[in-house]
Amino acid sequence: MSLYHVFVQDQALVSATPQTLWQLRTGATRTIRLREFSVSFSGTNATDVPVKCELLRYSSSGTATSFTILRWNPADPAAISTAATAFTAEPTAAEMVFPFRLTPNGGVLLMQYAQDAAPIVPVSSWLGLRCTAAVAETVTSHVVFEE
Repeated sequence: MSLYHVFVQDQALVSATPQTLWQLRTGATRTIRLREFSVSFSGTNATDVPVKCELLRYSSSGTATSFTILRWNPADPAAISTAATAFTAEPTAAEMVFPFRLTPNGGVLLMQYAQDAAPIVPVSSWLGLRCTAAVAETVTSHVVFEE
């Protein structure tokens, strides 16, 4: 299996508005296994409340911009899965995989999964990361998956 990654850098979060940072959609013939993801904020105000973040399975794709999936190893074949970011219409959340809160005052989370404990995304399905901040914040995130 090959490793691939997607990243979103310096995305603006609108206050009190759930926003999907990135979403992966598996192809019709191959599942994916999540290996790691990160999220970090560049806020400097220590009084800002923690940002609600959710790793989710979705039941729809929403309306977004396609994003190029990068190969971890340039010699690997291109991914079958697709990725999206910059949503203008949010996708429909179906199942919570991992909820957490993170301080926007320079907060960072890197979640790495053991091989036998990693979330698997079935064929023709969606997985993504959604954040909701009480005030406007700037966020960066990446995801690494195996296909």
